[in-house]
Amino acid sequence: MKNKTALFFFSMIFIFPLLLCAEQTLALIKPDPVKENHIGEIITRFEKGGLWVAAIKMITLNKEQVGQFFLLQNKLADPAMFDYIASGPIVVMVLEGYNTIERSKELIGAADPLQAKKGTIRADFGETPIRNAIYGSDNPQAASNEITFFFPPDEIQNRNRSI
Repeated sequence: MKNKTALFFFSMIFIFPLLLCAEQTLALIKPDPVKENHIGEIITRFEKGGLWVAAIKMITLNKEQVGQFFLLQNKLADPAMFDYIASGPIVVMVLEGYNTIERSKELIGAADPLQAKKGTIRADFGETPIRNAIYGSDNPQAASNEITFFFPPDEIQNRNRSI
């Protein structure tokens, strides 16, 4: 009985708050790392960083779709970015966990791979600010909009409930 009570209190103090604070973000692996077979290495970085994949798929966007995606961000994108993202398959995924957006930004690194901290995804797999290996959502509202752009709700597994 003591073990069950202790487990209950442990869960209430440590596990339950994580479930309440779990959030989702979008990560988009760009064409070069997909072509160079770095998908698994990149996903492993997120998983070892304490995040988990709630949805994933490989797709190819045309320039119009890339433009629609950038409109969600209220950002102007370099036309070279449109060409690059539309140049081949990309992998989009929903990442989930505690403090997911900030954690994923730490794992991804600075936009310019030459400025990115050693050991980050962009430092290890990126080449230029456009060919920087990966995109990640900047904030919760952007994450929600971007996730909805790529994934209907029934394709997202809420894995935080299985802790």
